[in-house]
Amino acid sequence: MLLDRGYPRMESLSSAHSTVDQQDTLDAYADDDLALGSAPAEWWTFETNIDSVPKLGSLFLGDHADVILRNNAYLPDGKHPRRVAAMSGNLRSRWVAVTTDEVLADG
Repeated sequence: MLLDRGYPRMESLSSAHSTVDQQDTLDAYADDDLALGSAPAEWWTFETNIDSVPKLGSLFLGDHADVILRNNAYLPDGKHPRRVAAMSGNLRSRWVAVTTDEVLADG
């Protein structure tokens, strides 16, 4: 797998540093991009039916939730503690999008 060989989780292209000509500066930018791309995303969004668990009225902004992942291409299987950061949807579709943020060890 490419991740095992040091490739980042995502690809990106930036010309923001096109005027830099110092190799050590370019290497530092590349190291920063590699660190950013090799960590799981901070914000995760998933959709759930309002008639399923968790029921829409039982989940509020700021609540802690354990998101259980299986067979995700980029993130490890298991239970991941998250915090509800946003919710959106409508009654016509009966689906709600839940956006979560990471839960920091100290908070």
